[in-house]
Amino acid sequence: MLLCLPGLNSAQDYLEVTAPGNRQPQLAIAPPVPLSGTHNAELGKTITDIFAFDLTLAGQFTVMPSPPGETRTGIRAGEFDLAPWQAAGANLLVKSGYIDNGATITMEFRFFDVSRGKELVVKRFTGKRNDQRKIVHMFSNEILSATTGETGPFTGKTAFVSTASGNKEIYLMDYDGYNVQRLTKNGSINLNPDFSPSGKELIYTSYKRRNPDLYRRELLTGAEARISSHPGINVTGAWSPDGSRIALAMSKDGNSEIYTISKDGKQVVRLTKNEAIDVSPAWSPDGPASPSYRTAWGNRRFSS
Repeated sequence: MLLCLPGLNSAQDYLEVTAPGNRQPQLAIAPPVPLSGTHNAELGKTITDIFAFDLTLAGQFTVMPSPPGETRTGIRAGEFDLAPWQAAGANLLVKSGYIDNGATITMEFRFFDVSRGKELVVKRFTGKRNDQRKIVHMFSNEILSATTGETGPFTGKTAFVSTASGNKEIYLMDYDGYNVQRLTKNGSINLNPDFSPSGKELIYTSYKRRNPDLYRRELLTGAEARISSHPGINVTGAWSPDGSRIALAMSKDGNSEIYTISKDGKQVVRLTKNEAIDVSPAWSPDGPASPSYRTAWGNRRFSS
C-alpha cells in the first residue's frame, strides 16, 4: 500500500475534543465521490459504513448524516461549501474521493474542522482492490490521532480459536470481524493465541506433536518454532510488554506452575512453588517484573 500525500497535522498539532455540557462533537461523513471515472455506489457505501462504524465505536463523536443542502461535488477546500454543514451543526467533517482502477484503487481523504473552516488532515492511498477496508481504517486512525493525539486501533487484528474446520485452529480477523484468515492448518488442538507487543509474532499452544507445546510464529513469513516442549503442559503463554520474555504454565516439575522463558525458549525461571494449580499468567503494564496468574486458591500476583 502506497501513501502518497503527507498529513497536515503533526504530533503536537491536534484538535482538542471538548464541548459544553459533555456534548460530543458532531462528526459528519460526506458521501464519497469519484475523483475521476464513473461513480461506484457499492464502494461509496463501503467507505461510509466503515467510517461510521469506526468513529462511532471510538466514543469521541456523534456521527451525523449529510445535510439535505450538501452537494457531492469536490472534496478539497474551495471545491464545496461548508455552510450546509455549519447550519446542520457539524463540528467535524470527513470528505473522501476515489479512483476505481479495477485491480487497484486510489482513495483521497480530507478531514475538516467545520467551525474554523480548517483542513486538519489530508491523505491519499493507493492499494489493491481488496485493501479498501484497510485503507479506510487507516484514515480512521488519522482522525483519532488528529482529534485526541492518540493512535487509533482500527487497523488492529484479533486472534481467536474456532472449530469451523472441525478442529480447534487459530484464526486472525480485522478488529471489526472482517477478513477472517485461518492461521493454523494442522488438524489438531490449538489454543491460547497471544500477540507479541510488536504485532509481528504470535505464540500459541498446539497438540500437533501429541503434547501441549508452546509455539512462536512469525505472521509475515509463517516461520514457526517450538519454544517450550517440556513433558506435560506448556500452556497459556503471555508476552511481556517489552517482548523480551514469555510467561506460561508448565507442569514439567510435576505440578502446574508459572514460569518465564526468553522468546527462544531458553532462560527458564520458575516463579511459583505451591501445591495449587497455577495457570493463565498476565503481565502488568509496567513490564516484566510482576506477572499475575490464576491459581486454585484465587488470583495472585508475583513480584520478583
